[in-house]
Amino acid sequence: MFHCLALPILFAVLPVLASRIDPGESFHVGMLMLALPTSLFALAQGWRRRGGIVPLMTGIAGLAMMAAGVWLAHGALSEALWTVSGSLLLASAHIINWRRAGHG
Repeated sequence: MFHCLALPILFAVLPVLASRIDPGESFHVGMLMLALPTSLFALAQGWRRRGGIVPLMTGIAGLAMMAAGVWLAHGALSEALWTVSGSLLLASAHIINWRRAGHG
């Protein structure tokens, strides 16, 4: 129940916090450094347990796009497009794994 109540409040507060706090470019690098090992571990475990190369390759492509957004993109719009696109691919890979595990 707490998650159901807290999540909408969190989504409402995040834009307000983002307008007041500027974490700088190091924030994106830090988030990528957290996403890489945890996502690779989860994707590898899904591949090892259930087989299927599609979720693994989709996730790796998403992580690569996120990395391109952090290190190769020039300009805020380009960085956002690469990062958001990569995040969507990564989320899709996790959803595919989740469904293959019989949860969806």
